[in-house]
Amino acid sequence: MSARTSQLTVASPAELENAITSYIVQGYAVEQRTGGGATLRRPKQLNVPIVVISAVLCIIPLVIYLIVYALQSDDVVILTVAGAGGAPDAAGTPTASASGAAAALPAAAVPEGWYPDPGDPSRNRWWDGSTWTEHVG
Repeated sequence: MSARTSQLTVASPAELENAITSYIVQGYAVEQRTGGGATLRRPKQLNVPIVVISAVLCIIPLVIYLIVYALQSDDVVILTVAGAGGAPDAAGTPTASASGAAAALPAAAVPEGWYPDPGDPSRNRWWDGSTWTEHVG
C-alpha cells in the first residue's frame, strides 16, 4: 500500500528547521534533506499488546485488527521553503516547482522533555516545547 503523503510549504529556512524538529518529535525520521526542503517518514507500527490481548480473548478481534493494520499506510511529510526551487516528490525526487499556496503547519503541541537529538540520535536533547535547547544528555 502506498504512503499517505502531505506536502507543506514554509516561509523560511528557520520555519523549515522548526517543522522538521516538530515532526521528528512526533516519531518521523528524515529520509532526505536538502537546503530547500526535507522528506520525513513515520512507518506504520504493529501494536503488539493489542495482538496479544486479541489472541488471548478471541481470534476474531485479532483477525479484524490484522486486516485494519494491513490497510494502513506509512505517513510521509514533504516540507519545502517557499521560493527555494523544486519540491521533492514522495520518492524524494525534486520536481519542477513547488505546488500551490502555502499550507498551514499542524499544531503539534509536543510537550517539553528529553527526546533523541535530531543531529545525533545516540544522545538525548531537551525540547522546551517549541525548540531544541543546548542541553544534551
